[in-house]
Amino acid sequence: MIPLGAALLALTAALSAACFVKAFGITFMGHWRGAQMPRVHEADWPMRSGMILAALACLLLGVLPTFFIDWMDIIPQQLIGTKIGRLQETTAGFWLTPIAPERASYSGPIVFSGILFVVIAVYVALHVRPGSFIECLYGLRICKA
Repeated sequence: MIPLGAALLALTAALSAACFVKAFGITFMGHWRGAQMPRVHEADWPMRSGMILAALACLLLGVLPTFFIDWMDIIPQQLIGTKIGRLQETTAGFWLTPIAPERASYSGPIVFSGILFVVIAVYVALHVRPGSFIECLYGLRICKA
Protein backbone atom coordinates (compact mmCIF):
# COMPACT_ATOMS: atom_id res chain seq x y z
CA MET A 1 0.00 0.00 0.00
CA ILE A 2 2.89 2.39 0.74
CA PRO A 3 4.42 2.12 -2.78
CA LEU A 4 0.99 2.78 -4.31
CA GLY A 5 0.50 5.83 -2.08
CA ALA A 6 3.98 7.13 -2.96
CA ALA A 7 3.29 6.64 -6.67
CA LEU A 8 -0.02 8.50 -6.42
CA LEU A 9 1.65 11.29 -4.48
CA ALA A 10 4.38 11.59 -7.14
CA LEU A 11 1.73 11.60 -9.90
CA THR A 12 -0.22 14.33 -8.10
CA ALA A 13 2.93 16.42 -7.67
CA ALA A 14 3.86 16.01 -11.34
CA LEU A 15 0.37 16.96 -12.53
CA SER A 16 0.25 20.03 -10.27
CA ALA A 17 3.72 21.11 -11.47
CA ALA A 18 2.60 20.75 -15.08
CA CYS A 19 -0.54 22.75 -14.30
CA PHE A 20 1.43 25.60 -12.73
CA VAL A 21 3.99 25.64 -15.55
CA LYS A 22 1.18 25.90 -18.09
CA ALA A 23 -0.63 28.59 -16.05
CA PHE A 24 2.58 30.60 -15.71
CA GLY A 25 3.37 30.25 -19.40
CA ILE A 26 -0.07 31.37 -20.53
CA THR A 27 -0.31 34.19 -18.02
CA PHE A 28 3.11 35.75 -18.33
CA MET A 29 4.35 34.62 -21.74
CA GLY A 30 1.10 34.47 -23.68
CA HIS A 31 0.37 32.56 -26.85
CA TRP A 32 2.26 33.04 -30.06
CA ARG A 33 0.06 35.14 -32.28
CA GLY A 34 1.70 34.14 -35.52
CA ALA A 35 1.56 36.02 -38.80
CA GLN A 36 -2.15 36.85 -38.36
CA MET A 37 -1.43 39.45 -35.65
CA PRO A 38 1.79 41.24 -36.56
CA ARG A 39 0.90 44.52 -34.84
CA VAL A 40 1.02 43.70 -31.13
CA HIS A 41 1.21 46.72 -28.83
CA GLU A 42 1.10 47.58 -25.17
CA ALA A 43 -2.23 48.41 -23.54
CA ASP A 44 -3.31 52.04 -23.80
CA TRP A 45 -3.67 54.39 -20.81
CA PRO A 46 -7.45 53.96 -20.51
CA MET A 47 -6.90 50.23 -20.04
CA ARG A 48 -4.07 50.79 -17.57
CA SER A 49 -6.12 53.26 -15.53
CA GLY A 50 -8.34 50.46 -14.22
CA MET A 51 -5.31 48.59 -12.89
CA ILE A 52 -3.89 51.79 -11.43
CA LEU A 53 -7.16 52.59 -9.64
CA ALA A 54 -7.37 49.06 -8.22
CA ALA A 55 -3.75 49.25 -7.01
CA LEU A 56 -4.35 52.64 -5.39
CA ALA A 57 -7.50 51.34 -3.69
CA CYS A 58 -5.55 48.37 -2.27
CA LEU A 59 -2.77 50.66 -1.09
CA LEU A 60 -5.18 53.08 0.58
CA LEU A 61 -7.13 50.26 2.25
CA GLY A 62 -3.88 48.84 3.62
CA VAL A 63 -2.30 52.11 4.73
CA LEU A 64 -5.40 53.87 6.08
CA PRO A 65 -7.68 51.08 7.34
CA THR A 66 -9.05 53.12 10.24
CA PHE A 67 -10.41 55.80 7.90
CA PHE A 68 -12.32 53.23 5.86
CA ILE A 69 -13.54 51.32 8.92
CA ASP A 70 -14.88 54.55 10.41
CA TRP A 71 -16.48 55.39 7.07
CA MET A 72 -18.20 51.99 6.80
CA ASP A 73 -19.14 51.61 10.49
CA ILE A 74 -22.67 52.80 9.79
CA ILE A 75 -23.56 49.46 8.15
CA PRO A 76 -22.92 47.15 11.16
CA GLN A 77 -24.33 49.86 13.43
CA GLN A 78 -27.65 49.62 11.60
CA LEU A 79 -27.60 45.83 11.20
CA ILE A 80 -26.40 44.53 14.57
CA GLY A 81 -26.34 47.62 16.76
CA THR A 82 -22.59 47.83 17.33
CA LYS A 83 -19.60 49.22 15.51
CA ILE A 84 -16.58 47.36 14.19
CA GLY A 85 -14.21 50.13 15.25
CA ARG A 86 -15.52 50.69 18.75
CA LEU A 87 -12.16 49.80 20.28
CA GLN A 88 -10.41 52.36 18.11
CA GLU A 89 -11.84 55.16 20.19
CA THR A 90 -9.42 54.29 23.00
CA THR A 91 -6.41 54.93 20.77
CA ALA A 92 -5.61 58.13 18.97
CA GLY A 93 -4.92 58.65 15.31
CA PHE A 94 -4.29 55.90 12.83
CA TRP A 95 -3.91 52.93 15.20
CA LEU A 96 -6.00 49.92 14.23
CA THR A 97 -7.08 47.97 17.30
CA PRO A 98 -9.10 44.85 16.46
CA ILE A 99 -9.01 43.24 19.94
CA ALA A 100 -7.52 45.53 22.56
CA PRO A 101 -4.85 48.24 22.46
CA GLU A 102 -2.56 46.19 24.71
CA ARG A 103 -2.83 42.97 22.69
CA ALA A 104 -3.11 43.75 19.01
CA SER A 105 -2.76 47.12 17.38
CA TYR A 106 -0.78 48.57 14.55
CA SER A 107 -0.55 51.74 12.54
CA GLY A 108 -0.86 51.38 8.79
CA PRO A 109 1.11 54.55 7.99
CA ILE A 110 3.98 53.52 10.29
CA VAL A 111 4.16 50.02 8.76
CA PHE A 112 4.01 51.50 5.26
CA SER A 113 6.77 54.01 6.01
CA GLY A 114 8.94 51.21 7.42
CA ILE A 115 8.45 49.08 4.30
CA LEU A 116 9.10 52.12 2.10
CA PHE A 117 12.31 52.88 4.02
CA VAL A 118 13.58 49.31 3.54
CA VAL A 119 12.76 49.37 -0.19
CA ILE A 120 14.54 52.71 -0.67
CA ALA A 121 17.55 51.55 1.37
CA VAL A 122 17.88 48.36 -0.69
CA TYR A 123 17.47 50.32 -3.93
CA VAL A 124 20.19 52.78 -2.91
CA ALA A 125 22.48 49.97 -1.75
CA LEU A 126 22.11 48.12 -5.04
CA HIS A 127 22.18 51.07 -7.44
CA VAL A 128 24.63 53.60 -6.00
CA ARG A 129 27.62 51.40 -6.83
CA PRO A 130 26.29 48.43 -8.79
CA GLY A 131 27.97 45.17 -7.92
CA SER A 132 29.85 46.38 -4.86
CA PHE A 133 27.05 45.54 -2.42
CA ILE A 134 26.56 42.05 -3.87
CA GLU A 135 30.31 41.37 -3.84
CA CYS A 136 30.48 42.52 -0.24
CA LEU A 137 27.43 40.46 0.68
CA TYR A 138 28.79 37.23 -0.73
CA GLY A 139 32.31 37.80 0.59
CA LEU A 140 33.94 38.19 -2.81
CA ARG A 141 36.02 41.08 -1.52
CA ILE A 142 36.78 42.80 1.76
CA CYS A 143 34.08 45.31 2.68
CA LYS A 144 34.94 48.74 3.98
CA ALA A 145 32.82 50.02 6.83
